[in-house]
Amino acid sequence: LGYLKVDNTLRQQKIEESYRTIEAVAGVLRRSAGIRDFGKILTSHPDAFFLNVTNIHMLTRYLREDVGMTKDDIGKAIQTFPTLLEQDVTKVEGVVEFLLAIDVNEDDVPSILRSFPATLLLDIEGDMVPVISFLRG
Repeated sequence: LGYLKVDNTLRQQKIEESYRTIEAVAGVLRRSAGIRDFGKILTSHPDAFFLNVTNIHMLTRYLREDVGMTKDDIGKAIQTFPTLLEQDVTKVEGVVEFLLAIDVNEDDVPSILRSFPATLLLDIEGDMVPVISFLRG
């Protein structure tokens, strides 16, 4: 009988921890990206609310403060492409730096990323460099 009580306590702790994680992620997405309707995100990426909340916060802060995306831009990008929430900030920084290095106008980067958020997931060497090389032919 004591085993069942311990098992139920552990289960309850896991449930409560999951709720805290969901609440933290939802809070960051509300504050940093202005997202209120989580339906699109959950439909295409059900695990989104169990991702690292610190990483999500750092990502949204980078996109807002360093890239110049608005809260609405970030929200649209995340809702269009929720997998963006999984990305490490250093990888995203590398993609943005690459775009700037190939002479994409800094003022155009926010609208490009809002319209095509999957760009931030591209591998620079494997995906972007070959295309740029081909286009520059």
